[in-house]
Amino acid sequence: MEKKLLEEIYYRYGQEIFRYLFVLCRDRMLAEDVLQETFCRAVLSLPSGHTNVRAWLYLVGRNLMFNEMKKRRRETPVENMSETSYMMAQSREESDGMCRRRRRAGGAEIWL
Repeated sequence: MEKKLLEEIYYRYGQEIFRYLFVLCRDRMLAEDVLQETFCRAVLSLPSGHTNVRAWLYLVGRNLMFNEMKKRRRETPVENMSETSYMMAQSREESDGMCRRRRRAGGAEIWL
């Protein structure tokens, strides 16, 4: 991909893709890293003559973000989790348990 074309694509879509990535993760540094990786992939892989560059960038950015978030979840040990993350994980486990207990109770509105 030509340098001039890449600059034009970055100027046109960079902030928009960054905002989208930031909404997904709420982490400025992670969003910037994934944005950079998205445009690196554009240099290496964007098909020439692609008709919808914007959609391609959103798709690649989203996939990279989800992969990075999944990787970070696997790598985060419990002792390094923030209190908020820990509480959210606990809440999720408790709600899963309530659903299982509800099913065992035959779907009745009685929570054991």
